[in-house]
Amino acid sequence: MKKWLFVCICLILSLRVSSSLLVEPSRFEFILNPADKTTGAIKVSNITDTPLLISVKAYDWILDTDGNLENLAFGSHPTTLSGSMKFNPKQFNLSPGQTQIVRFTLTMPAEEPKERRTMVFFETEQIASTGGIQTILQTQIGTVIYAGLAKAVASFQVLDIKKISDDINLAFDLLCLNMGEVHIRLNLTYAVMDLNGQELFSEQTVGNVILPGQNQVLHLPITKQLSPGFYKLIGKFSFDGTQNILPFVIPFTIDIANKGGLQ
Repeated sequence: MKKWLFVCICLILSLRVSSSLLVEPSRFEFILNPADKTTGAIKVSNITDTPLLISVKAYDWILDTDGNLENLAFGSHPTTLSGSMKFNPKQFNLSPGQTQIVRFTLTMPAEEPKERRTMVFFETEQIASTGGIQTILQTQIGTVIYAGLAKAVASFQVLDIKKISDDINLAFDLLCLNMGEVHIRLNLTYAVMDLNGQELFSEQTVGNVILPGQNQVLHLPITKQLSPGFYKLIGKFSFDGTQNILPFVIPFTIDIANKGGLQ
C-alpha cells in the first residue's frame, strides 16, 4: 500500500506541470498614491478539449534564498493586499477554447510597507481514468500583482564577488542586495575579454527579481575554456522600468597551477 501511494503521489506531481490554462498577462505593476484605486483584467483561456471548473485564489508570497517562489496564506505577510483587492468572478466554468475575463479592483494601502504584492492563481483539477486507475491532473497558473507607492525608493548594490573554479569549470557569484522599498527586476549581460580587448565569451541573464531587503546570488558560468593568462570579466546591469545602467569590471587570472585566480 505504501509503495502504491508513493507512485501515485509522484505521478500527480509530474502531471501538475502540464498546463491546461493560458493566463494573460503574467504580471501587473501599479504605481499609486495612498488610497488610490485602480482596476485590471486577467484573460483566462481553456486550451484543452475538456470543460474545466476554475477557482481563483490569491496568495501572499516570498522568494527563498535560491529565488524560488514560496506561497503563503493570503493576509499572512506584511506585504499582503488582503482587504485591498476584490475579484470577480472567483469561480467559473470554462468550455474548451473559451476565454473568461477576471476583473479586479485594488485600493492602495496608505501604511507601510510601500510596496504590496500578491499572486493570483487560477486552479483546476481534471480526473483521468486509465485501466481502472484514476489520476488527478492539477493546473495552477498565476499572475503576479505589484502595487507600490509613488514615493517609494529603489536602491541596488553588489555586496561581494566570488570566483568559483576548478580544473574544468569557471564561474562568478555576485551577491546582490536590494536596499530599496520596491522590488527590482534586473538583467545582466557579461563578457570575458583578454588584455587586447578581444571578446572571448558573452552571456546574459534576464528577469531576475529581488524583493526589498533581500539578498540574491547571481551565478555567472563561464563555459569557454580559457588558456592561462590575464582576463577581465566585464558586465552591465540594467533594470526594468528605468534607464539606469550599472557597469562593472573584474580582472582575474588563469594560471596553470590552479586554473584561476581572482585579483
